[in-house]
Amino acid sequence: MNSLNSIAVDEACVEQFKSLNKTNQRFVVYHIDVNASPLVVTHERSGEMATTVHEDISVGLPEDDCRFVFFNVEYLQGTGGRVKTVMALWCPAEAPVKAKMIYAAAAGPLKSKLGTHAMGPLQANHASTFDYGDVVMRCRKSYH
Repeated sequence: MNSLNSIAVDEACVEQFKSLNKTNQRFVVYHIDVNASPLVVTHERSGEMATTVHEDISVGLPEDDCRFVFFNVEYLQGTGGRVKTVMALWCPAEAPVKAKMIYAAAAGPLKSKLGTHAMGPLQANHASTFDYGDVVMRCRKSYH
């Protein structure tokens, strides 16, 4: 198996993540070809804040493969609005065990390479995991 310490992150991933942090993007989805050597995280798709809604985050996620999903959640907390970046590890039941293991082990190194302290990883194996109300509740708890 490939060394997770040497996981490469494509420059497009870094640029998309910077755009997410500036809240220009609602979400970004990253993919790893688990059979490649070396392992490289690549940008798969993203959605802009102006043209997508929260429910679009889970649209198009494969039913038989894993993905990293970073997304912004807008919600009210106290007297003001907040935007929280959340990381989700998409691992549906039908995904190969090898992919699940590599994605789970690569989550920490990916966050480190992107320089993020995003909440998560949220373990997602079904689209309902991205339910707006549930995610907001988790975000509010993380501020206490």
